[in-house]
Amino acid sequence: MDRIKLRKNLLLLKRGKFKRFFEVVLGTISLKQLSFIFFYCRFFVLSYLIPKNNIKHGLKSICTRFAQVGELDKLNKLKADEEYPSRFDKGDICVVAETEGQIIGMEWIQHNKDREGGVDYVISLPKDSVWLHDGYVEPSYRLRGVWVNLMFEIINYCQKKLIKNAYTLIYSGNEISINTHKRYGFKIEKEVTYLRILGINIHSERIFAATPPKTRFAISYSLRKR
Repeated sequence: MDRIKLRKNLLLLKRGKFKRFFEVVLGTISLKQLSFIFFYCRFFVLSYLIPKNNIKHGLKSICTRFAQVGELDKLNKLKADEEYPSRFDKGDICVVAETEGQIIGMEWIQHNKDREGGVDYVISLPKDSVWLHDGYVEPSYRLRGVWVNLMFEIINYCQKKLIKNAYTLIYSGNEISINTHKRYGFKIEKEVTYLRILGINIHSERIFAATPPKTRFAISYSLRKR
């Protein structure tokens, strides 16, 4: 902000036009800068106990498999994300659902999850567990059993690797996903409220896995503008 604009803004304050002052100032701030100043959301951490017995496959017309790094174009056609190459480099596994040569759904498996970056949330992943994230199904195929097919492949993988539990995170407002996971057998372990003010991160956790349920707070500071 140059000196002329600064003088005009200070003049607005001097004249008592506070509403106009904040409109002008906020208009010069990008969304990333604004989210660094203030951001609020709520999300849930869910867990799933991997069954020891075989489970039923979903739709036979839809096959599931592991995607390869050479299929980035197909993955980006389903849902664009510049992080796909780095995920493959780290050893993350992408499970996809496919029909007639078209990828219509995916879910990522991660073994070493330690932080959910967008909300600066520390993940304490237990031993013999995996983290499931970035699940997505083509809108025209939703509520048709595609995700059940993805879970079939994920469970088979976990059984072979002797994985005992799977964890995931779902943001508040995505009630369809939350209810779908709960019907499948996922349990809500934590409800987390996140607040960021000027780089100060505040997490309030309501832990349902504890008996009785308890609440705890954590505060950290980050200079990174997200």
